[in-house]
Amino acid sequence: DCLLSRGLGDVYKRQFVPEVQAQAKAASLLLLQIVREYFTDPVHRAEFEDWYRKKTGEEYVWKKVTDE
Repeated sequence: DCLLSRGLGDVYKRQFVPEVQAQAKAASLLLLQIVREYFTDPVHRAEFEDWYRKKTGEEYVWKKVTDE
């Protein structure tokens, strides 16, 4: 019974893990797009920079990030 359960679990993983991985990747790409659009606005950038300065006492250094 235990071997049968483990075998069925393996079948379940093979069928659904790739689908869940694809959904997770799509969600992360959507989140990335939303964050990029948010920080495109100079007001949002300034608000974040002010928050960062208050939190750390340092200026935030913006760095270019590319998709891979």
